[in-house]
Amino acid sequence: MIKKYISLLLCICLGITSASGAVWAREEEEESFFQGENREALEHVTGVDEEGNVIEAEDDGEEDTVIGRNPLTLEEGGQLVNFRTKSSSSVVTNYTDAVTGENGYTNGYYGADAAYLGMENGMVKFMLSGVTGLVSPSEVTIVNVDEASSISHYEVSGGRLIHRITTNLAGTSYLSNLDNGEAPDYLRSGADYYSYDGHYFYTFEDFEYMLSDYRSGTREHSVNASDPFFNYFQYLPLRSVSNYSAARMNDIINSRVSTGSKLREAGQLMVQAQDRYGINALLIAGIAANESAWGTSSISQSKNNLFGINAVDSSPGESADTFSSVAVCIEEYAQYFLSEQYLNPDNWKYSGGFLGNKASGLNVRYASDPYWGEKAAALAWSVNLTGGGEDSYVYTIGIKDILPEQTDLNVRADATTSSRAVYSTGEWPCYAFVILDSAPVSGFYRVQSDPALTDSRTDLEISARGNYQYETMYLYASSSYIDLVYRGSGDVPQISGVSFTDVSLDSWFYDYVKYIDDQEIMTGLNRYTFGPGENMARAQFALILYRMAGEPAVSDQTGTAFKDVGETWYTDAVKWASAAGIVTGYSNGCFGPGDNLNREQMVTMLYRYMQYMGYDTATSGSLGAFPDAAWVSDYAEDAIKWAIGLNIIQGDNGQIKPQDTVVRAVGATIITRFIKNIL
Repeated sequence: MIKKYISLLLCICLGITSASGAVWAREEEEESFFQGENREALEHVTGVDEEGNVIEAEDDGEEDTVIGRNPLTLEEGGQLVNFRTKSSSSVVTNYTDAVTGENGYTNGYYGADAAYLGMENGMVKFMLSGVTGLVSPSEVTIVNVDEASSISHYEVSGGRLIHRITTNLAGTSYLSNLDNGEAPDYLRSGADYYSYDGHYFYTFEDFEYMLSDYRSGTREHSVNASDPFFNYFQYLPLRSVSNYSAARMNDIINSRVSTGSKLREAGQLMVQAQDRYGINALLIAGIAANESAWGTSSISQSKNNLFGINAVDSSPGESADTFSSVAVCIEEYAQYFLSEQYLNPDNWKYSGGFLGNKASGLNVRYASDPYWGEKAAALAWSVNLTGGGEDSYVYTIGIKDILPEQTDLNVRADATTSSRAVYSTGEWPCYAFVILDSAPVSGFYRVQSDPALTDSRTDLEISARGNYQYETMYLYASSSYIDLVYRGSGDVPQISGVSFTDVSLDSWFYDYVKYIDDQEIMTGLNRYTFGPGENMARAQFALILYRMAGEPAVSDQTGTAFKDVGETWYTDAVKWASAAGIVTGYSNGCFGPGDNLNREQMVTMLYRYMQYMGYDTATSGSLGAFPDAAWVSDYAEDAIKWAIGLNIIQGDNGQIKPQDTVVRAVGATIITRFIKNIL
């Protein structure tokens, strides 16, 4: 958290100890009372079916039936731990991760059964959604498999691997039937397979062998002991890019939702959030579809809240959980909740930058639903299948600690053990990386960084406000600790997002700024500041035209030597523009590089640029329709008429306003339209 870093700096630089202590105390208090980002999920239990529909749990007639026995009086053995023991879905069950020692929580109304691994120090040991945990005997019951009317399992259906999840061991139905992607070859249709880690599968006949393997830390009796399965979208790090364009993502989601859904037209907003904050748009869509029931939940409808989050801190001035628009919701979710928190190793919520399960990934902290990550992945599969499968198996994914071990792996600035460790993974098992190259270099894989990095890639960028740049934010991790579970197709999309903190996703000029920034024609005032309301200077616009011309070579003899143009960042641009007849300067021999650019100057420079490049400038419009035409200077009249004729100038409330200063957002807009529509 930014507050945490500020407090630490105060402590070091000023000797203040109470500030950081107060922040950390607040974080500890937040963690101790945390019950998930979406509190609505505790009141309205939902599942996901095989087709990707979000369905609300119905009364199965056996809500109050708790089967099983008290673990402390157990005499008859047992294979299952029953977590569906609470009278209400609003009460979660707390446990301790036996591998990492971290506190965890789950909810039996979303996943009732776990593998029973015996007693340890008076606690019930279990495996559920990948995590090996210890829970108080008073919180659960123990059940024999032959007592259960339903047990969570996997089936192959239509070539897809489907996870059927029971939420009531006394009932016969399965609330969720989750698509895990293409079924691996070693699983056959018509058989049931059991797994409580989602990676290794056992037949019913080998159920006891499965429990024995879990206890011993092996998977030797599974049908795929040497080939663990990983659900691609469940383990694809969020620091990846969807192949779908903004328009295509809109079309795909619109085809999946009803007319009144809050997800309509949201696809382009997700792609914009991806471009700026480095969060895969398809995975955002999967999370949103799960949390908002495809944009139909009451909180999404009434509060523009697609993710069920409490937005008090991130939306000052607005009521809890309420956003002024869907655009604001998506932007703040990508920026504040994901990029700044769940993908920040210095935040207590960080457990790996992928959806994951209860062993690692966002699911550890994000939700009490033990299959939240798998559900979001299933909905990502649904969106992707609707779109033609363009995002399937594109990236190479590497996994640290496939079997539960305790490797806290350093992620370094360079491919050597002597380079700076920028962050470490923690001891989370099945920790996923995006692998950027086909092979390791000097024993290190180049990996996509979870946190935003400084320009030097040697530290976390705490001033980035969630902004992320894919092409520069990479690090290295030792290949000795990483197994490749997917080798990507190589068709990894390239992207350069808008990193400016003062250009919001719903700004009217966002697309124009993104275009000229992507084209490297007009850059920001610095890495994170574009200055949309700042006045554009004459030197800035000369540099823009120079870049558009391909930055021709200049010499000391090029152009007019203006008295006020020395050796600086715009020298070559002004020399070139002078030699090309695009700028002439003032009568006093100065150029005025820092002077504000007005509208008629900008149009005149564009007009002369067109002439220099050899384009036709014969088109001419009329000044007669504009009441302020008399304010157009003589030198600019032909240029203004040309711009009117080509609709470059359409008038501002019916006026040309030739002497008005051009602000940078307007400049970006005119340049973008000029390039796309005129050149």
